[in-house]
Amino acid sequence: MNKWASCPKCGKPLPPGKMLYLANLNTVTCPTCQSKLGVKNKKVNSVIGAVGGALGGTLEGLLAITLVLSGNIIYLGFMILSVLGVFF
Repeated sequence: MNKWASCPKCGKPLPPGKMLYLANLNTVTCPTCQSKLGVKNKKVNSVIGAVGGALGGTLEGLLAITLVLSGNIIYLGFMILSVLGVFF
């Protein structure tokens, strides 16, 4: 059984896609027992999001600076791939 994405009430696995988009403001409903699951420690979840956003923004900024300074188009591809990596 997958302990990372399972319902704490019924123990059935939850869809990983739903768990990936769980945030402080929304909940996930278990498809088996219909219980609503939310974030337990919202402060830690906020810190994780802030650190991830800061790292992603820094990476995009460095890629943009490198693109402008070098003129090499490959850095534009890296920027597009890193943005697409967030959504897919």
